Amino acid sequence: MFFKKSRILGIILLVIVCILSACTKKDGAEAVFAIDDYEDDLAVYFFHMEDEEKTGESIFIETSDGTTILIDAGTPDAGPLVDEHLETLDVDQIDYVMPSHPHIDHIGGLHTIFTTKEIGKVIETDIPHDTATYETYKEIMEAEDIDVEIGEAGDVLELDDDLTLEIINPPKGTNKDSLPEGYSQMKAGYINNVSMVIKLTHKDNTFLFTGDIYLDQELELVDEYGDELQSDVLVAPHHGDDTSSSNIFIETVHPDFAMIPSNNLYSVDVIERYEALGSEVYHSAFNGTVVLVSDGEEIKAIPEQEKGEEEAE
Repeated sequence: MFFKKSRILGIILLVIVCILSACTKKDGAEAVFAIDDYEDDLAVYFFHMEDEEKTGESIFIETSDGTTILIDAGTPDAGPLVDEHLETLDVDQIDYVMPSHPHIDHIGGLHTIFTTKEIGKVIETDIPHDTATYETYKEIMEAEDIDVEIGEAGDVLELDDDLTLEIINPPKGTNKDSLPEGYSQMKAGYINNVSMVIKLTHKDNTFLFTGDIYLDQELELVDEYGDELQSDVLVAPHHGDDTSSSNIFIETVHPDFAMIPSNNLYSVDVIERYEALGSEVYHSAFNGTVVLVSDGEEIKAIPEQEKGEEEAE
């Protein structure tokens, strides 16, 4: 009789634990922005811009020691939303802002961020752009007295013993005084191809951030770096558009996770290329904001919603 009662009591306790676990389990936005859960890890956020118009991309990184990095901030209209995401994450200072290149859908949102956050340093490419968005970007940096540094291939930022940022594009020596002949006719493509490409290494885990490079620059990087490009996470170049993500580039990087932080610009063929290689593909148009959490050995993906959930709502 004693053993029967003990067994019944054990079952009751198990049921209670299961109920409590279900009640306390976080999902959706609550899980993505559960900052206390990731404070001992590296967290990489791919923000969803929540707009039907093209709003670009924005990626935010926070290390276990609180160092913060912002790669791009979308269009000017997206700036307040990026700021809102950062507020949710309780961020009031950004140590490094790294705009990949000076197109409107990458630097526009910085108009807001430069005035709402304390900025440690901006690391940018030395390629100017003749747009009002770029001029405002530069004017605000000057008005806010923000420190600016030029980044190019070969630069390495040692954040701590287990965390480094290496710039592998644009090629060393790329600057406003080295623009190619005919630059004005090929300006958009050239600016995309000299996007800052950054490899982040966190112990055993690696992330490759690619800006808007095209197929020809992907091939240049494959020729230059070969297997050194291999990364666990790849941000699909140019928002997942078919200007980029060549088979040879995907095969060389061989990512476990392919991230497409774009609200509306993507190619189904590109997604299928990543899936054919076995990559888990996350697209903000389907998954909302996604955070990748790295403990240095494994990477866990936490999306606001699984693909298909929006169709069921």
